[in-house]
This record gives sequence, C-alpha cells and structure tokens, in this order.
Amino acid sequence: MEEVKRDFPEEERKKVRIRVPATTANLGSGFDCLGMALSLYLEVEMERIEHGFIFQAEGEGSNLISSDQDNLIYRAACLVMNKADINPKQQGIKISIKNEIPVERGLGSSASAIIGGILGASQLYELKLSKVEILQMAFSLEGHLDNIVPALIGGFTISYKDHDGQIRWVKLDVPHDLRAVVGIPSFTLSTEEMRKVLPKQVSLQDAVDNLSKSALLVNALQQSKWELIPEAMQDRLHQPFRMPFIKGAKSIFAEVQKSGIAGVALSGSGPTIISLVKEGVEKEILKIMRKTFAEAGIKSQVKVLDPDLDGARIEEGKTVHPVIVQKYGGSSVSDIQKIKGIAKKIVDLARKGNQMIVVVSAMGNTTDELIHRSYEILENPSEREMDMLLSTGEQVSIALVTMAIHALGAEAISFTGGQAGIMTNNVYTKARINSINHKRIQRALDQGKIVIVAGFQGIDEEGNITTLGRGGSDTTAIALAARMKADHCEIYTDVDGVFTADPDLVPEARKIKQISHDEMSEMALLGAKVLYYRAMDVARNYQVKILVKSSFNNGDGTVVQTREEIPMLEKVHVRAVTHEINVGKIIIKDVPDIPGIAAKLFKALASQEIIVDMIIQSAEHDQVNDIAFTVALEDLEKAIRITNQVAKDIGSALVLFDNKVAKISIVGAGITSDPLIAARMFEALARRKINIDMISTSGMRISCLIHQDRIVEAVREVHQEFQLEKEGVENEAL
Repeated sequence: MEEVKRDFPEEERKKVRIRVPATTANLGSGFDCLGMALSLYLEVEMERIEHGFIFQAEGEGSNLISSDQDNLIYRAACLVMNKADINPKQQGIKISIKNEIPVERGLGSSASAIIGGILGASQLYELKLSKVEILQMAFSLEGHLDNIVPALIGGFTISYKDHDGQIRWVKLDVPHDLRAVVGIPSFTLSTEEMRKVLPKQVSLQDAVDNLSKSALLVNALQQSKWELIPEAMQDRLHQPFRMPFIKGAKSIFAEVQKSGIAGVALSGSGPTIISLVKEGVEKEILKIMRKTFAEAGIKSQVKVLDPDLDGARIEEGKTVHPVIVQKYGGSSVSDIQKIKGIAKKIVDLARKGNQMIVVVSAMGNTTDELIHRSYEILENPSEREMDMLLSTGEQVSIALVTMAIHALGAEAISFTGGQAGIMTNNVYTKARINSINHKRIQRALDQGKIVIVAGFQGIDEEGNITTLGRGGSDTTAIALAARMKADHCEIYTDVDGVFTADPDLVPEARKIKQISHDEMSEMALLGAKVLYYRAMDVARNYQVKILVKSSFNNGDGTVVQTREEIPMLEKVHVRAVTHEINVGKIIIKDVPDIPGIAAKLFKALASQEIIVDMIIQSAEHDQVNDIAFTVALEDLEKAIRITNQVAKDIGSALVLFDNKVAKISIVGAGITSDPLIAARMFEALARRKINIDMISTSGMRISCLIHQDRIVEAVREVHQEFQLEKEGVENEAL
C-alpha cells in the first residue's frame, strides 16, 4: 500500500512501540481461567499520519494477517480513538509489526494484537487507561480473559468476569526454573471452530475432577511441586473433544505422561502442545515432541520458552524522556548542604534523559516559625493573610533549589503554585485543587529545563494565594504527576518508607514493601505522617504510582499502587497500627430526637472544610440523645464555635469538648470481616487497662479513642499483639 503523504508539524508527529508477549491459556485443567505469558513477542509500532490506514507486517504469519480495516490491531486502536473523541476516519494511523507469535496456533496471537493495539493507541493519543479499562476494551474484541490478562500483565494468571461484568484477576508467582516446551504444528486451528466441538453440558464428576486439578496446579506451581504437575494438568472438559483434530497430539500426550517428568496440555484450543517442565529436563520433552510429530507426518517447530513476567510494555513512548515527579519535604531542604545534595540527585536523573518536575516544601521548621510570628501579632489572624504569609516559605525553597541546580550547570526554572497553573477553590488554609493548567510547565520541559514547583499552594479564581493544608506538598506533587501523566511520583522524606507503626514509638516496626492506595489512604487519614490523606485521594482516583523513600539513604522505600489483583483466599491481614494525637472530641448534649438535626450540624461543619471522623449517637431517652464526634485538633476551636451556634438554634443544652484524647487504629483490607481481629485489639488494650472512649470501623480499619497519655503503650501493645514486626505476617503481595 502506498504511504500517505504527511505534512503535520514535527512536534505533532509521534511514534510508539509496544512489545506484547505470547500467551498460553487453560494449561489443561484451568479451562477458561488459567493463563501464562511466554517469551515470544509481537512488536507493534504506531505512528500518526494525516489520514487513512497503512499496515506493514513482517515475521510469523504475515500472509495470514489482514491488512485492511478488519485488522485486529487497527480495530483495537479505533476503540481507544473513539474513547479519546478522535474520529478514525479523520485521523490516520500507520501500524508496523514484527511478529514472533504463530498465528491461529493457540499461543494468543489475537490477544497480543489487541493488547498491542489498545496500549499503543493509548500512548499515541495520550489517553491514560487503567488496566481495568484496557482489559474491558480487549474483552469486547477477544472474549478470552485467560489470554488477554497475561498478555497485559505477564506471569501466571487466574481471571474471570463476575456477575456484575467486572473483570477480576490475580497474578501469581512461578518457579524461577520453570520452562515451557511448545510443539507448534504448521497447520492452523480457529478458536471459534474449536469452541463448537465442546459439549454444552458436562457431568458433575468431570467438573469436580477439573476443579480439583486446577486448584492442584496452582498450588504445585506456587510451591514448585514438580511431581504434582503431570496429574494437575490433566483435563476432562475440553481436551478430549479437541484432540481428534490435532494429528499426533494423542501420542505426544501419552509419551510425555509416561515419562512422568512433565505436565502436558493443549495451548489454548490448539494445535500447539505445551509441556511445563523443570529446567534441566526440557531436552527429554523436546525429543518426544519432535519424534512424535515427525512420525505423524506433521511439520512443526518445537521451542523452549520462558514465562514472561512483565507482560506488555512500552518500548518507545510519547517521548524518549519519561516524566518523573519528585517531592522533597522540609527536612530534605532544611539547610544549604541538603539543598545541594538533592540538587545533585535531581540533575543526575535529568542527565539520564528524564524530564524532571520537583515539588519542594518550606525549609525545616519555617512554616511553624511563620505561624508563631503571626500569633505574636494577632491571636486569630485572617486566614487569607495566613495563606499569604505561609506561602512564602516554599518560595524561598524553590529559588534556592533552582540556584543549586544552576550551580551544577543544568537549566531549571522555579514556579509558585499559581505560576504552575494550580487552581483551587477559595477556602483559605484548606483549599482543594480544582484544576491544573500545565502549559507553562510543559513548555519549560520542552525547553529542556528542570521545573521546580512550590508545594502546598495555588491560587483561586480571583488570583488570591491559597494553601492546601497540612501535608499539602504531597497533594501538589501527586496532582502534578496525574496531570502530567508521569511515570511515577517519588516522595522523599526523613523515613525510609511506610512502616507497620511509627518507628519512633515502636523501634521494631517493619517497613512495608508494597501497599495499596486504599490501605495507604486509610493509614494517612488515621494519622500516618508519611503521606497526606488528601494526596492519597488524588493518587487513588488517578492511579498514580508512588515511591516513598528517604532523602538520606538509598533504600528501596515503599511502593504505593492500585491493588489490581483480587485475593484468592479470604485471609485477612492487619497491615499497620496508626495513631493520631491531633484530635479533639466534641459532645453536643440533649439533642432533640427528630430527623434533620444531625444533618444540620454536620453540613455546617462541612461548609468550613472541617473533616469529622468518629461519630457516635447515644440511644434516645426522653426524646433527646447525645452526639459525640471527633475533629482534627487544629479545627477544634472553629468546630466548637459552629457546634455552639447549631446547639443554640436547635435548643440543645450543652456543648462539651476534650482536647486530651488520641486515636489508635489498625488498618488492613477487609479486617472487619474477621470478628477476632477487633476482639484481639480490644484485649490488647484491656491488658494495659486502657479505657476505650469511642469505637468506629470501616471495611479497612478499626479505630479506638483513648486518653492521650496512654497512646504510646497502646500502639506498642497492639503492634505486638498482631506480631507486625515479623516478616510475612502482614500481606506484602498486592
């Protein structure tokens, strides 16, 4: 096909390259649910052109692949273009492939094409899709999760679609010495045609047999129990009906099973035959397959492959230079030497080809010092003027960091929050980001500059400076990472990651290697200081991968990311113990027991951006009840004023408060589904004779309000109760 002439500007030209592995589905007994990625690859290169569709192919099956608009890669790309509101008839695309995956042989060639098309187009048209969105799109074209899931995420996978249409999957480890011997006949088989030969019903005995063996196969692969794999891969649901269509297959199965050293199965619906073996014995299986295919008069290729553990990956993205967002806290920039140190780290990364956006906090205790100075002038200063004052701390930091980068011979530019395009609402001291106009940042990056942004601040619609509240620099960094489609966001602090408890209180607390956005959000909300809870809301909503590390050493830190896989067992894990002393309790007494009263109180608090955590309403007595709730300590005074006003309006008798309380919590996905966990927490507190004032729960946490003086011993006792200091007690695997 003749190439269409292109004449759009250089900056609008774009080329991406995606590499997608082959896959094997079923693995015998795991019909329609088990899959594995293998080390044969489809390389897809996409490029924008003015109009039309150009397709070029080389490698395996080039003559079998459609080159018109029925091409699977093109159809998959069109799904992405439609989602991005791009009309495929008006925007041209050129697709070139290099293919190692045999077509229509049971090695997932269709799944690889579809995943390559979706992933490539999402990069080409700058549409950041989640894994779930990619799989939903792919399923609409392919319909076989046991191929598309491992093609995308790699490794050994279990997948299914639930009753609500949600795709669920889990990625499991495979033995490091696992090899796959594949015998690939020269003839093709259509998956659709092979579906038609399957029975519409199977016996209960056959169904139970397959269920048992698929469970056995998962266990055998997880624990390297090689002696179980031959039996675990046997199947009664699909292979007996497909084998007659594959000449030589019955003999290969018999010979491999007789050897007792490997399992054997059809790869997908065939005709490829796959044998899972331990490294060192693959030569024996190679001989069996080659000999048997030759005796049957079947031309074939027999290969030894490795499991592909990574899945589809972007070889060349939107630019050669990925965007990395970093955030350095106040302790990281507390003096000039530290500023010089982080400047060198930033420049080193930039010189490796990364586009760097760096968010910095105020130096050391600058913010606290500015607050203290304001109180020397006025007991209750204007919140607008407080934002004006506090924002200056970050402006000092960004200028000094930029100068330190200049001193190393690199180009950099500093921006305040407003200059960086961070637009917020007009709630002073606790503003929320409404949008980010990233054009100025992008322009600076395109000019090869390192961008240094003041954390913790933005501007409202009228140009007033606003601040984002405690931990606001985290929010700035993660919001920028989301807006700029950064590879990830690195949060540098004075600790080496996220721990099972505050290591200052519990010296034996252990670093958590990986944790989900949901669990980290709960921890942040409940007092973990390493990340701010509002920042975690942004990360969870936009699926921003976060790396939390120390500024002062080269440890691995903690990875915070979306939990894509579903747990295979209902085993509950307590991930961490958190505590919060920045909390105050308010009780409004004798509240009339009529509808709408509680709504009036909490709506008034919400209008001032006051977050209410624990809420308890007592049983009704004499047509009144009491309402107790907790707020952050810095909001206590304002919350008391609002509550007193509401109490006056509704005729409540009294408002009480307590600023000497603290909250201890345990966090973990699904912990409230196990009643023993709450009981153990309460028993641990009882052993220390610590009285519980209030209790609240959610799906991921159990919290108790206690006296502030007892918080240290409470945290230590609960941490010890759940043995969180021991490796493997909390769930490290996402």
